[in-house]
Amino acid sequence: MSQLNNTEWKTFLKDNQNYTCDNYYNTDTNQFIIETEHPDWKEYLRVFTDAFQRSEYPDRVQYSIDPNFKLDITGWIDKKLKQHLNYSINIKPYEAWAIEYKDGGYQAIHNHTQQSNLISMIMFFDTITEEQRRQPTDGCTYTLMPQTDGNQMCSHFNPYPGKVIIMDGKVFHGTYPCRAPRRCFVVNFKFEYITMEPKID
Repeated sequence: MSQLNNTEWKTFLKDNQNYTCDNYYNTDTNQFIIETEHPDWKEYLRVFTDAFQRSEYPDRVQYSIDPNFKLDITGWIDKKLKQHLNYSINIKPYEAWAIEYKDGGYQAIHNHTQQSNLISMIMFFDTITEEQRRQPTDGCTYTLMPQTDGNQMCSHFNPYPGKVIIMDGKVFHGTYPCRAPRRCFVVNFKFEYITMEPKID
């Protein structure tokens, strides 16, 4: 993707409702990240009102969500995985939550490996404005993926409404602090391999 500022992104997304160009990152350690956009992201704002539990922390409010959330995010994620992975898997929602960060809210680096074979999705709902930042990466989600030569692939993903990150649960990631608002919706999917044989186009 070309580098666009916040105003240009808003104009671009408004004029290109069917924009589907994805970025795909992977390493030789069988980890991957798909950077994409969901055209109907506004429908998922319901996660903040339909949550069955609301928990308040000093730096954020977290909402626990039924992983079988009625809006069909699973089919859309499955389609994206089929477009990019060279092997076949079945996915099933395992757990879901949403986060509304307060001023200075952040996430330390972590991964989602509490269960084997997880794929994680993060959907963003807000653009981080210059007024919310003290430095360019404030509010970004960052990722680390190891390579077999000992190097790390470090990436930064700037949130804006409708942006989605899909990644292997083993990918380490975190969130840099910024001023509110910054909201996101997270789903972990359990998966099982159908075949590890590379797909032939």
